[in-house]
Amino acid sequence: MVDEEGVVRIGSVVFALIRPTPGHELAFNHWYERDHYYTTGLAAPGVFSAGRFVQPGTGWHLALYFVLPGHDDARVAFATQQVELAVEEDRMFTEREHLHTWSYVPDDAQPGGVTGTDGVPPALALDHRYSALDVTIHDSPDPVLPSSDGASLCLRPLARIMPSDWDGDIDPVTRRVVLSFHDGAASTPAPDDAVWSGRFVPMAFGTDTHVVT
Repeated sequence: MVDEEGVVRIGSVVFALIRPTPGHELAFNHWYERDHYYTTGLAAPGVFSAGRFVQPGTGWHLALYFVLPGHDDARVAFATQQVELAVEEDRMFTEREHLHTWSYVPDDAQPGGVTGTDGVPPALALDHRYSALDVTIHDSPDPVLPSSDGASLCLRPLARIMPSDWDGDIDPVTRRVVLSFHDGAASTPAPDDAVWSGRFVPMAFGTDTHVVT
């Protein structure tokens, strides 16, 4: 559960990039933050950290869940059960599109530098509450982690959770997703081998501050 330095390890990461149906952004935000985020995500076995982000301009929502090693099967079983229950109770929100929802495992990682400390371990990145997150999707199995003032992770695919036309015909075996957290750093140009990139900011829970309509 912890690495050689005594820091909790990330076994897998749930990456859920979602586009609310136009006109339903506020309703989606309320449903996700007050129901689905907790009942299906954060409450799942092995999930030890989570966060919600939004991309300014597009209004795309990103949810990340960090899962302890060896718990992904239990998490999947729990999430499946909770979705079935939500359907039975008429609590599912259908006005949304899953653009890219996968389970990943860390391939590479680097801590973020913080003055007066030994850095922010990647497993603590969501709880550190960085002010921004850059996401880059590569079709290369060995992208270089970008220089960042925050923690970074390179993720390789474990399993597809939701089908999506947005994914196209990309071979998931070679796909990598890079998460680069920042504290106020300016956005950097996407690498040449990136097939998609975007900057996200954390959601303010209990408000609609960042909801794009």
